[in-house]
Amino acid sequence: MDLTGKLTDEELFGRWDLANSTWNLKGKMNYDYNADLKKVEHHVKVGNYKEARDELSKYYKNKIVNEAKKAPKKEPKKENVSSLSLDTFCDGIYSVICPICLISVPANEDFILVDLHSYICSKLSQNMRSISFLLMARYKGENLTVFNSREAGVNPPVLEITVDQQVKRYEACSDTYIRAGKYEGDNFGKDKYLCVRDSGYPLDDNNMRSYLQFEMDDLSADSAVTSAVLKLYGKNDSDQEMKLIVFESEQPVVRETEKTWLNSNIKVFSWQGNTESFDWREPNGADNQWLNILMRFWRQMGLIAKYEKIGDAQYLKRFMEMLVSFIDQCGGGELNNEHTISRNQSLNCGFRLHQLTNAFRVLSNSDVMDTDNCIKIIKFFWMEVEYLMSADTFWNSHAGLNNWGMNQTLGQLLVLIHFPEYQDWERWYSEIKKRMDYMVNNFILPDGAYVEATNGYPVSILSHLLFYKDLCEEKGYELPVGFDNKLIAFARFFMNCLEPNWWLTEYGDDHYRSSERLLKMLHTLGQMYDDQELLYAGSKGVEGKAPAQTSLYFPYGKLAVQRTSWDMDALFLFSNVRPYATHCHNDDLHITLHAYGRRLLVDTSDRSYNDEEISNWQRRRRGSHNVVDVDKKSVYVNWSTNTDKLAANGNMLSNTFFDLFSGYHQEEWSENEIMKQHRNVLFIKAAGFWIVSDYASVPPGEHEYYQNWHFDSHADIVIDEQSKKSYSRYTQGSNLLIVPAEANEISSRIENGFIGSNPHKYISYRKQENGDGTYDTILYPFRGTVDKNKIELHRIPLHVPLTTATCFEVSIKEPNHMATGYYYHSYEDTLEIKEFGEFATDAMTVYIQTKCEKLEMLSLYAARYLEHKGKVLMKASKKLDNIGILWDKNRLEISSSGNCIEDKGEITIRVQDTIREVIYNEEKIKYNQEGEYLTF
Repeated sequence: MDLTGKLTDEELFGRWDLANSTWNLKGKMNYDYNADLKKVEHHVKVGNYKEARDELSKYYKNKIVNEAKKAPKKEPKKENVSSLSLDTFCDGIYSVICPICLISVPANEDFILVDLHSYICSKLSQNMRSISFLLMARYKGENLTVFNSREAGVNPPVLEITVDQQVKRYEACSDTYIRAGKYEGDNFGKDKYLCVRDSGYPLDDNNMRSYLQFEMDDLSADSAVTSAVLKLYGKNDSDQEMKLIVFESEQPVVRETEKTWLNSNIKVFSWQGNTESFDWREPNGADNQWLNILMRFWRQMGLIAKYEKIGDAQYLKRFMEMLVSFIDQCGGGELNNEHTISRNQSLNCGFRLHQLTNAFRVLSNSDVMDTDNCIKIIKFFWMEVEYLMSADTFWNSHAGLNNWGMNQTLGQLLVLIHFPEYQDWERWYSEIKKRMDYMVNNFILPDGAYVEATNGYPVSILSHLLFYKDLCEEKGYELPVGFDNKLIAFARFFMNCLEPNWWLTEYGDDHYRSSERLLKMLHTLGQMYDDQELLYAGSKGVEGKAPAQTSLYFPYGKLAVQRTSWDMDALFLFSNVRPYATHCHNDDLHITLHAYGRRLLVDTSDRSYNDEEISNWQRRRRGSHNVVDVDKKSVYVNWSTNTDKLAANGNMLSNTFFDLFSGYHQEEWSENEIMKQHRNVLFIKAAGFWIVSDYASVPPGEHEYYQNWHFDSHADIVIDEQSKKSYSRYTQGSNLLIVPAEANEISSRIENGFIGSNPHKYISYRKQENGDGTYDTILYPFRGTVDKNKIELHRIPLHVPLTTATCFEVSIKEPNHMATGYYYHSYEDTLEIKEFGEFATDAMTVYIQTKCEKLEMLSLYAARYLEHKGKVLMKASKKLDNIGILWDKNRLEISSSGNCIEDKGEITIRVQDTIREVIYNEEKIKYNQEGEYLTF
């Protein structure tokens, strides 16, 4: 290695001993791979490294040109960032946020009008009514721009929006500026002015940026906005106009009395006018992902795409300058860590190899690829792969059991495919194969679920596995043993986690978004393996056949799915019980809910990995999820800390008419303090609603219990003050009514939160108890507007506390009658016959519903016996895990998990009419009826 830690020419090409006709130092190139490489070898053996460099560069340029001639012509890739972003990138402004527009500030004091019409419309379409901006100087210099702040008293920043020919005026609710260098910890929130200047490379004491936030609470996605103008009053201190860039602020909330340079998580820095001085280190105040993203070369690939689209060489030139500066400063595999402080070296390395192997082909077919650059890159690729070959980047790190390992390994493999001329190819490929074998058999759990606690990252893993399969088949590489079975199980896991609108439900580090990419992969796999159910999911129900399974539990993934059918109108609920794994949130027992074409209970997603208020709330706090939060206290820090203090598990019992999901979340608050939450979700599929029973076992003393329900930002939620019922108010489509059983014991509030970076409101029920606490709740979806009087709950008194068992009567108002349900759930481990109202049972959970005083449906879990007014309703010779019964005049429908009725023992059911047909799990069975009792 040379003094900077990179390969020397001798190490790349080798050193030949002429006297003994042998290699004193074996190089990195396999000269036997291609006859043209023999020319390179000849120059090396006579010690002429300059000609060897030229010849190797010529070899790769000719190789790329010839391959390009043979390859089918492809459409250029789309730029992954805006033209303005790419143009500023070319000029040395390195941002991982996209600029909105440029504005000009005059030398004389005046109003500056900024057209934001398309931007505001875009934000309102996402129901984002709180927006914030960053103002930054476009060019380096000592000139200062000054605007009036809202503290100036006159001409404050204003957002003027025209809606239905009416101009609405919104003054900034918060504004301030930040300053770098020795002022980086200072706050200027009470200053009368907003200052903007960009000086230093990248920073000095005079570097300043301004932030503004506006609230538009009275607007919505339906608002007919015809104009949106940001109005600022100010000037710059030069004798000519000064250009500024308007960005969306890195943080959605501008806390003007707290904001400083150091706590702003800055995502854009400028070396404008002096790009050669770019330093691959994080400036003070940088967002913790800023450097990582630059090192992965994701955004820089937009320069390649722009060049391919319009042929302007400045974009390719800038890409090459950035790549060469990275190689010069950081070395391959970021071995020169004394210079760079990237936190994710091996992951960054894997990611950029995905980009740079493709970029190399474009670069080689252009004038920017001279001999020096080519040889630098060849050395760089070898060092990158060799760095990732270290056991410390895979086997001895967490990377081998999450997406890091997959991204690293595929990055290595791409180098091998593009550069088979390396001498180490066989050694590298052998290691890659071992790693892929290991990951395929450990990433995908035995039930098909994914090892990380999120639905965000595994979509990319599925894409990588498909890519790997195609690659192996094309190149004749051997696939891992059992690869196809694992891939099918993985695909079916995704299929079962699709909500009725064909979007993938989310949890953990994830964002709820269209799943078109996933659906295409499922369709491809359906064709590949002739799997009719995957074809059905991948085609949104157009091809194949609907999956036979609706509700299921993943025992290894610890995920539950409850679903009525595969129709777009289906009812769907998802829950997870994974207390820790890579990318998990503090979301054990959290649920998402979709019904009648709309998502009604949501996850709050993740904003970033920064140590900031919003992202910490989303990722670490119980209150950001649809769960019970006890004392707003948790030992959870993140997915790599305090895992020994957390535990969770769950189970689900399903039949055609009912599902019961049961799970727990446990935390060790201290050596002698255990908090354990239980959640039981009974899905009454036959009636179309859910009953949720929450129970928290806590250390002695007073505790506060918060039960939270997160709706989408568009839901326009409301709480009925008397009944404490809460509900959404969509004007079209479905809505959700939440009915608490303990209206007189709880307080309720609408709280402010965030979904991603977008503000939203959620329901929070609060109660205070001395000791353990419980909640019982009905989640009732409507096809249209909510009728809050449709459901009424009435507690049925028990002879035990609610922490032992819970029970209530449900009155359901139907068009021509009133249905009455009776719900009972026991928290005891040993189940004996207990009375509740007019009933007695040994069941863990019971739901009975009558219509016009006749039995309509019955659900029993962990039971042998149920009676009503002293008469047997159901008894079994063996304890039943679950049984669901529907009465329909002369027909009795029975469903239970497990297909073999002989395994159930003898079952007796009381009926009210002569039964002519009994259906068990969709098949007719033999039975005996004597009077009002039927036995089978």
